[in-house]
Amino acid sequence: MLQSGFTRALCVSIWLVGGALAAAPALAQDASAPLPMMTPAQPTIAQPTVAQPTVPQPTVAIPTAPAAPVVVGTQPAPTSGVQSVAPGAGPVVNPIAAPVATSSRQLIRPETESRPVVVELFTSQGCSSCPPADSYLGQLARRKDVLPLSYHVDYWDYIGWKDQFADPAYVGRQRAYAMTLGHHMVYTPQVVVAGAVDAQGADRAFIEQKIREAKARQRMYPLEVARDPQTGQVLLQLPEAPLPVPATIWLVTYQYKDEAAIDRGVNSGRTLDSFNTVRSLQKVAVWNGHAATVPLQLDAKAKAEKPNACAVFANLADYGPIVAAVAFDFDDAW
Repeated sequence: MLQSGFTRALCVSIWLVGGALAAAPALAQDASAPLPMMTPAQPTIAQPTVAQPTVPQPTVAIPTAPAAPVVVGTQPAPTSGVQSVAPGAGPVVNPIAAPVATSSRQLIRPETESRPVVVELFTSQGCSSCPPADSYLGQLARRKDVLPLSYHVDYWDYIGWKDQFADPAYVGRQRAYAMTLGHHMVYTPQVVVAGAVDAQGADRAFIEQKIREAKARQRMYPLEVARDPQTGQVLLQLPEAPLPVPATIWLVTYQYKDEAAIDRGVNSGRTLDSFNTVRSLQKVAVWNGHAATVPLQLDAKAKAEKPNACAVFANLADYGPIVAAVAFDFDDAW
């Protein structure tokens, strides 16, 4: 993220060195210079501080290392391929859900092609380099072969503007991707294509190349979402798939377009647009590749916000390559 003067140097170039933190202003001109992954505050452990003259150090949450998924292969159909996770329960896997009747279900029309490439942008209203990436994501949102999602992070809030769409859970997802991809840093704007490769968020040529490569690999499996008109239950149909390891099923809600007038921070005086802005993220099941029907239970807070749309996608393990995805209208489901 580009800044001016000392603040810009600090925002793009904070490094973890031998257990102590020090500023490295030599990287101030690098627009894509990443923020290092740092240890978060814990209830009983003192947080390290940054020696700097005027600007406080942001705290970036580190996600808890996910437990290894449990493969379920001995339960009766139709739910033998999954373990369900209660809304808001995070990574805790609950007992197997009861079988779901599907005879009267009504298919919900998807908003994407059957095997869309998921493009996840990590962005911030407090990042001066992010608006071009936000604009590009808006262009991707008009395509049916791509499912773009915008996660706002909070680690730039300290420099003057609190991002109204940020959530520590999204920082946790970004940092988990970084660890999975073998990186030691996170930054904005960052794009992760198909859960498999990352890119600087405004590098359109590189991102388009990675989208084409993901489509050519043809490693996506189709998902269907249906609604039971009698019970109101929303159901996800998982196909048979030869997965190398179990996959985590995620459910997100998002808004097609958001607009915000920024009156502080590095983007002060600008009106910023955000597209497919994620409003909630929850883990719903672990899938071992068997065909199964999974009830989707959206938590009450996410429902109350009345988002435009929902998306379901599956990462191998927790944060590996994405092997299945679908998006659908919120009102069609709930």
